[in-house]
Amino acid sequence: MSDKKRLKYSQENMEKALRDIREKKMSINQAAKSYDIPKTTILDRLKDKYKNPGNIGGQTVLTSSEEMYLVKWILELGEVGFPITKTQLLDSVTKLIKSLGRPNPFKDDQPGKKWYNGFLARHPEVSKRVPQSLTTCRAIVSENSIRSWFSKIRQYIVDNKLIELLQDPKRIFNCDESGFYLSPQEKQVLVRKGSKKVSNRTVNDEKECLTVLLTVAADGAIPPPLIMFPYKRYVPSYITANMPKGWGMGHSDSGWMTSETFYEYITNVFHPWLKEKGIQMPVVLFLDGHSSHININLSEYCKEHEIILIAFYPNATHRLQPLDVGVFYPLKKWLAQ
Repeated sequence: MSDKKRLKYSQENMEKALRDIREKKMSINQAAKSYDIPKTTILDRLKDKYKNPGNIGGQTVLTSSEEMYLVKWILELGEVGFPITKTQLLDSVTKLIKSLGRPNPFKDDQPGKKWYNGFLARHPEVSKRVPQSLTTCRAIVSENSIRSWFSKIRQYIVDNKLIELLQDPKRIFNCDESGFYLSPQEKQVLVRKGSKKVSNRTVNDEKECLTVLLTVAADGAIPPPLIMFPYKRYVPSYITANMPKGWGMGHSDSGWMTSETFYEYITNVFHPWLKEKGIQMPVVLFLDGHSSHININLSEYCKEHEIILIAFYPNATHRLQPLDVGVFYPLKKWLAQ
Protein backbone atom coordinates (compact mmCIF):
# COMPACT_ATOMS: atom_id res chain seq x y z
CA MET A 1 0.00 0.00 0.00
CA SER A 2 1.41 3.41 -0.93
CA ASP A 3 2.02 6.12 1.66
CA LYS A 4 -0.50 8.35 -0.15
CA LYS A 5 -3.32 6.05 0.86
CA ARG A 6 -2.20 5.55 4.41
CA LEU A 7 -3.94 7.81 6.92
CA LYS A 8 -1.89 10.36 8.83
CA TYR A 9 -4.63 10.94 11.41
CA SER A 10 -6.59 8.66 13.72
CA GLN A 11 -10.26 7.80 13.36
CA GLU A 12 -10.79 9.09 16.88
CA ASN A 13 -9.46 12.53 15.92
CA MET A 14 -11.65 12.59 12.83
CA GLU A 15 -14.75 11.86 14.92
CA LYS A 16 -13.76 14.56 17.42
CA ALA A 17 -13.20 17.08 14.66
CA LEU A 18 -16.58 16.39 13.09
CA ARG A 19 -18.31 16.56 16.46
CA ASP A 20 -16.66 19.89 17.35
CA ILE A 21 -17.66 21.36 13.99
CA ARG A 22 -21.25 20.14 14.19
CA GLU A 23 -21.57 21.42 17.75
CA LYS A 24 -20.12 24.76 16.56
CA LYS A 25 -17.20 24.55 18.96
CA MET A 26 -14.73 24.98 16.09
CA SER A 27 -14.70 26.17 12.53
CA ILE A 28 -13.59 23.81 9.78
CA ASN A 29 -10.23 25.59 9.55
CA GLN A 30 -9.71 25.41 13.31
CA ALA A 31 -10.59 21.70 13.44
CA ALA A 32 -8.28 20.91 10.50
CA LYS A 33 -5.39 22.65 12.22
CA SER A 34 -6.15 21.37 15.72
CA TYR A 35 -6.52 17.71 14.72
CA ASP A 36 -4.00 17.76 11.84
CA ILE A 37 -6.54 16.62 9.25
CA PRO A 38 -6.68 18.00 5.68
CA LYS A 39 -9.48 20.53 5.30
CA THR A 40 -10.69 18.84 2.10
CA THR A 41 -11.00 15.52 3.92
CA ILE A 42 -13.17 17.12 6.61
CA LEU A 43 -15.34 18.77 3.96
CA ASP A 44 -15.79 15.43 2.19
CA ARG A 45 -16.88 13.82 5.44
CA LEU A 46 -19.30 16.62 6.24
CA LYS A 47 -20.85 16.13 2.80
CA ASP A 48 -21.08 12.36 3.47
CA LYS A 49 -18.93 11.70 0.45
CA TYR A 50 -17.73 8.51 2.14
CA LYS A 51 -19.84 6.00 3.98
CA ASN A 52 -17.02 5.16 6.30
CA PRO A 53 -14.28 7.46 7.64
CA GLY A 54 -10.73 6.57 6.93
CA ASN A 55 -11.27 4.69 3.70
CA ILE A 56 -8.19 3.06 2.38
CA GLY A 57 -8.60 2.23 -1.27
CA GLY A 58 -12.17 3.48 -1.72
CA GLN A 59 -15.67 3.45 -0.28
CA THR A 60 -16.53 0.79 2.26
CA VAL A 61 -19.78 -1.02 2.93
CA LEU A 62 -20.00 -0.68 6.71
CA THR A 63 -19.89 2.61 8.58
CA SER A 64 -17.10 3.49 10.97
CA SER A 65 -19.16 2.58 14.04
CA GLU A 66 -20.18 -0.75 12.46
CA GLU A 67 -16.58 -1.67 11.70
CA MET A 68 -15.54 -0.65 15.21
CA TYR A 69 -18.28 -2.93 16.52
CA LEU A 70 -16.54 -5.81 14.72
CA VAL A 71 -13.12 -4.71 15.97
CA LYS A 72 -14.39 -4.60 19.55
CA TRP A 73 -15.91 -8.07 19.10
CA ILE A 74 -12.60 -9.47 17.81
CA LEU A 75 -10.55 -7.92 20.62
CA GLU A 76 -12.97 -8.89 23.40
CA LEU A 77 -13.13 -12.51 22.30
CA GLY A 78 -9.36 -12.61 21.98
CA GLU A 79 -9.10 -11.67 25.67
CA VAL A 80 -11.02 -14.80 26.72
CA GLY A 81 -9.36 -17.21 24.32
CA PHE A 82 -11.46 -17.14 21.15
CA PRO A 83 -9.25 -15.94 18.28
CA ILE A 84 -11.45 -15.01 15.32
CA THR A 85 -10.63 -16.57 11.96
CA LYS A 86 -10.99 -14.87 8.59
CA THR A 87 -14.00 -17.07 7.81
CA GLN A 88 -15.70 -16.12 11.08
CA LEU A 89 -15.16 -12.43 10.40
CA LEU A 90 -16.54 -12.59 6.85
CA ASP A 91 -19.54 -14.64 8.00
CA SER A 92 -20.17 -12.07 10.73
CA VAL A 93 -20.14 -9.22 8.20
CA THR A 94 -22.81 -11.06 6.22
CA LYS A 95 -24.91 -11.54 9.36
CA LEU A 96 -24.42 -7.91 10.39
CA ILE A 97 -25.58 -6.54 7.03
CA LYS A 98 -28.62 -8.81 7.15
CA SER A 99 -29.49 -7.72 10.69
CA LEU A 100 -29.25 -4.07 9.59
CA GLY A 101 -31.74 -4.71 6.81
CA ARG A 102 -29.47 -3.32 4.10
CA PRO A 103 -28.82 -4.72 0.61
CA ASN A 104 -25.74 -6.93 0.46
CA PRO A 105 -23.41 -5.68 -2.31
CA PHE A 106 -20.93 -8.55 -2.08
CA LYS A 107 -20.73 -11.42 -4.52
CA ASP A 108 -22.50 -14.44 -3.01
CA ASP A 109 -23.38 -12.14 -0.07
CA GLN A 110 -19.93 -12.43 1.51
CA PRO A 111 -16.93 -10.05 1.49
CA GLY A 112 -13.89 -11.11 -0.45
CA LYS A 113 -10.13 -10.68 -0.20
CA LYS A 114 -10.23 -6.97 -1.12
CA TRP A 115 -12.62 -6.07 1.70
CA TYR A 116 -10.74 -8.25 4.18
CA ASN A 117 -7.38 -6.64 3.42
CA GLY A 118 -8.95 -3.20 3.53
CA PHE A 119 -10.51 -3.92 6.93
CA LEU A 120 -7.12 -4.94 8.36
CA ALA A 121 -5.50 -1.83 6.86
CA ARG A 122 -8.15 0.42 8.39
CA HIS A 123 -7.78 -1.20 11.80
CA PRO A 124 -4.10 -1.84 12.58
CA GLU A 125 -5.01 -2.86 16.14
CA VAL A 126 -6.21 -6.12 14.57
CA SER A 127 -3.35 -8.25 13.27
CA LYS A 128 -3.05 -11.61 11.54
CA ARG A 129 -1.24 -14.51 13.14
CA VAL A 130 -0.50 -17.97 11.75
CA PRO A 131 -1.54 -20.60 14.31
CA GLN A 132 0.89 -23.34 15.19
CA SER A 133 0.13 -26.95 14.42
CA LEU A 134 -1.76 -28.93 17.06
CA THR A 135 1.22 -31.20 17.64
CA THR A 136 3.57 -28.26 18.19
CA CYS A 137 1.13 -26.44 20.48
CA ARG A 138 0.55 -29.49 22.64
CA ALA A 139 4.27 -30.13 22.84
CA ILE A 140 4.96 -26.67 24.29
CA VAL A 141 2.16 -26.70 26.88
CA SER A 142 3.96 -26.23 30.18
CA GLU A 143 3.06 -25.79 33.81
CA ASN A 144 4.03 -22.12 33.60
CA SER A 145 1.80 -21.50 30.58
CA ILE A 146 -1.18 -23.17 32.27
CA ARG A 147 -0.62 -21.25 35.52
CA SER A 148 -0.37 -18.07 33.47
CA TRP A 149 -3.71 -18.88 31.81
CA PHE A 150 -5.38 -19.38 35.20
CA SER A 151 -3.97 -16.05 36.41
CA LYS A 152 -5.13 -14.26 33.27
CA ILE A 153 -8.68 -15.61 33.54
CA ARG A 154 -8.88 -14.82 37.24
CA GLN A 155 -7.72 -11.27 36.54
CA TYR A 156 -10.34 -10.95 33.81
CA ILE A 157 -13.04 -12.02 36.27
CA VAL A 158 -11.70 -9.64 38.95
CA ASP A 159 -11.53 -6.72 36.49
CA ASN A 160 -15.15 -7.34 35.51
CA LYS A 161 -16.22 -7.53 39.18
CA LEU A 162 -17.35 -11.14 38.91
CA ILE A 163 -15.24 -12.67 41.65
CA GLU A 164 -18.34 -13.98 43.46
CA LEU A 165 -18.85 -16.33 40.52
CA LEU A 166 -15.88 -18.38 41.61
CA GLN A 167 -17.51 -18.99 44.99
CA ASP A 168 -20.77 -20.42 43.63
CA PRO A 169 -20.46 -23.80 41.86
CA LYS A 170 -24.04 -23.52 40.57
CA ARG A 171 -22.93 -20.67 38.31
CA ILE A 172 -19.79 -22.30 36.83
CA PHE A 173 -20.33 -24.50 33.77
CA ASN A 174 -18.21 -26.53 31.42
CA CYS A 175 -19.32 -27.89 28.05
CA ASP A 176 -17.56 -30.19 25.63
CA GLU A 177 -18.41 -32.18 22.55
CA SER A 178 -17.21 -35.50 21.19
CA GLY A 179 -17.98 -37.59 18.14
CA PHE A 180 -19.19 -41.17 18.26
CA TYR A 181 -18.94 -43.28 15.12
CA LEU A 182 -22.09 -45.14 14.22
CA SER A 183 -20.04 -48.08 12.95
CA PRO A 184 -17.08 -48.32 15.31
CA GLN A 185 -14.24 -50.72 14.78
CA GLU A 186 -15.56 -54.24 15.22
CA LYS A 187 -14.64 -56.30 18.25
CA GLN A 188 -13.01 -59.69 17.89
CA VAL A 189 -15.14 -62.62 16.72
CA LEU A 190 -14.75 -66.39 16.99
CA VAL A 191 -14.17 -68.40 13.77
CA ARG A 192 -12.63 -71.70 12.59
CA LYS A 193 -8.92 -71.81 13.27
CA GLY A 194 -6.93 -71.02 10.14
CA SER A 195 -9.55 -68.72 8.55
CA LYS A 196 -7.75 -65.97 6.63
CA LYS A 197 -10.55 -63.48 5.94
CA VAL A 198 -13.44 -62.66 8.21
CA SER A 199 -16.17 -60.15 7.34
CA ASN A 200 -19.11 -58.82 9.27
CA ARG A 201 -21.97 -56.78 7.81
CA THR A 202 -22.39 -53.25 9.20
CA VAL A 203 -25.51 -51.17 8.92
CA ASN A 204 -23.90 -47.72 8.65
CA ASP A 205 -20.96 -46.25 6.80
CA GLU A 206 -17.84 -46.33 8.97
CA LYS A 207 -17.34 -42.59 8.49
CA GLU A 208 -20.78 -41.62 9.79
CA CYS A 209 -20.83 -40.21 13.28
CA LEU A 210 -22.99 -38.24 15.65
CA THR A 211 -21.75 -35.57 18.04
CA VAL A 212 -22.71 -35.29 21.70
CA LEU A 213 -22.45 -31.91 23.41
CA LEU A 214 -22.54 -32.22 27.19
CA THR A 215 -22.73 -29.40 29.74
CA VAL A 216 -22.12 -29.84 33.48
CA ALA A 217 -22.10 -27.39 36.39
CA ALA A 218 -19.39 -27.39 39.03
CA ASP A 219 -21.98 -28.59 41.56
CA GLY A 220 -22.77 -31.64 39.40
CA ALA A 221 -26.01 -30.39 37.82
CA ILE A 222 -26.42 -31.48 34.18
CA PRO A 223 -28.45 -29.36 31.75
CA PRO A 224 -29.98 -31.20 28.76
CA PRO A 225 -27.34 -32.23 26.19
CA LEU A 226 -27.31 -31.67 22.44
CA ILE A 227 -27.09 -34.49 19.89
CA MET A 228 -25.90 -33.73 16.34
CA PHE A 229 -26.97 -36.22 13.66
CA PRO A 230 -25.41 -36.77 10.20
CA TYR A 231 -28.39 -35.74 8.06
CA LYS A 232 -28.46 -33.12 5.32
CA ARG A 233 -32.05 -31.87 5.59
CA TYR A 234 -33.79 -33.13 8.71
CA VAL A 235 -33.66 -35.76 11.42
CA PRO A 236 -36.08 -38.65 10.77
CA SER A 237 -39.26 -38.63 12.82
CA TYR A 238 -38.57 -42.05 14.37
CA ILE A 239 -35.49 -40.48 16.01
CA THR A 240 -37.12 -37.24 17.13
CA ALA A 241 -40.07 -39.16 18.61
CA ASN A 242 -37.71 -41.09 20.90
CA MET A 243 -35.54 -38.19 22.04
CA PRO A 244 -35.86 -37.41 25.77
CA LYS A 245 -37.89 -34.29 26.51
CA GLY A 246 -35.83 -31.12 26.63
CA TRP A 247 -32.78 -32.48 24.85
CA GLY A 248 -31.28 -30.42 22.05
CA MET A 249 -31.11 -31.90 18.57
CA GLY A 250 -29.41 -30.74 15.39
CA HIS A 251 -28.03 -32.02 12.13
CA SER A 252 -25.26 -31.35 9.64
CA ASP A 253 -23.84 -33.21 6.65
CA SER A 254 -21.02 -34.65 8.74
CA GLY A 255 -22.72 -34.86 12.11
CA TRP A 256 -20.19 -32.39 13.53
CA MET A 257 -21.04 -29.22 15.42
CA THR A 258 -21.62 -25.92 13.59
CA SER A 259 -21.64 -22.41 15.03
CA GLU A 260 -25.31 -22.04 14.10
CA THR A 261 -26.27 -25.22 15.96
CA PHE A 262 -24.25 -24.24 19.02
CA TYR A 263 -26.05 -20.87 19.00
CA GLU A 264 -29.40 -22.69 18.88
CA TYR A 265 -28.32 -24.86 21.81
CA ILE A 266 -27.39 -21.88 23.97
CA THR A 267 -30.54 -19.91 23.11
CA ASN A 268 -33.10 -22.76 23.08
CA VAL A 269 -31.73 -25.26 25.60
CA PHE A 270 -29.04 -23.95 27.95
CA HIS A 271 -30.39 -20.46 28.73
CA PRO A 272 -34.02 -21.64 29.19
CA TRP A 273 -32.69 -24.32 31.57
CA LEU A 274 -30.88 -21.65 33.60
CA LYS A 275 -34.11 -19.68 33.88
CA GLU A 276 -36.14 -22.77 34.79
CA LYS A 277 -33.71 -23.69 37.58
CA GLY A 278 -33.53 -20.13 38.88
CA ILE A 279 -29.75 -19.93 38.48
CA GLN A 280 -28.41 -16.54 39.53
CA MET A 281 -26.92 -14.58 36.65
CA PRO A 282 -24.34 -14.01 35.40
CA VAL A 283 -22.86 -17.46 34.87
CA VAL A 284 -19.58 -18.52 33.31
CA LEU A 285 -19.29 -21.21 30.65
CA PHE A 286 -15.87 -22.72 29.97
CA LEU A 287 -15.43 -24.39 26.58
CA ASP A 288 -12.92 -25.09 23.84
CA GLY A 289 -11.96 -22.11 21.73
CA HIS A 290 -12.99 -23.88 18.52
CA SER A 291 -14.42 -21.92 15.60
CA SER A 292 -17.45 -24.23 15.50
CA HIS A 293 -18.65 -22.60 18.72
CA ILE A 294 -18.44 -18.88 18.06
CA ASN A 295 -20.19 -16.36 15.85
CA ILE A 296 -21.19 -12.76 16.38
CA ASN A 297 -24.84 -13.61 17.10
CA LEU A 298 -23.80 -15.94 19.92
CA SER A 299 -21.48 -13.32 21.41
CA GLU A 300 -24.22 -10.70 21.47
CA TYR A 301 -26.80 -13.10 22.88
CA CYS A 302 -24.49 -14.22 25.69
CA LYS A 303 -23.55 -10.63 26.52
CA GLU A 304 -27.22 -9.62 26.66
CA HIS A 305 -28.18 -12.61 28.85
CA GLU A 306 -25.10 -12.56 31.10
CA ILE A 307 -23.50 -15.80 29.96
CA ILE A 308 -19.75 -15.29 30.09
CA LEU A 309 -17.87 -17.46 27.61
CA ILE A 310 -14.26 -18.33 28.44
CA ALA A 311 -12.05 -20.60 26.35
CA PHE A 312 -9.64 -23.10 27.81
CA TYR A 313 -5.95 -22.64 27.17
CA PRO A 314 -5.56 -23.47 23.45
CA ASN A 315 -4.74 -27.05 22.49
CA ALA A 316 -4.51 -28.16 26.11
CA THR A 317 -7.96 -29.67 26.52
CA HIS A 318 -6.37 -33.10 26.82
CA ARG A 319 -5.17 -31.80 30.20
CA LEU A 320 -7.61 -29.06 31.20
CA GLN A 321 -11.04 -29.95 29.80
CA PRO A 322 -12.90 -31.73 32.65
CA LEU A 323 -15.46 -33.44 30.42
CA ASP A 324 -12.81 -34.58 27.96
CA VAL A 325 -10.58 -36.02 30.68
CA GLY A 326 -13.22 -37.28 33.07
CA VAL A 327 -16.14 -38.34 30.84
CA PHE A 328 -15.53 -38.78 27.13
CA TYR A 329 -12.07 -40.33 27.30
CA PRO A 330 -12.98 -43.10 29.80
CA LEU A 331 -16.31 -43.67 28.02
CA LYS A 332 -14.65 -44.21 24.66
CA LYS A 333 -11.99 -46.38 26.26
CA TRP A 334 -14.73 -48.59 27.73
CA LEU A 335 -16.61 -48.74 24.41
CA ALA A 336 -13.43 -49.88 22.65
CA GLN A 337 -12.98 -52.87 24.94
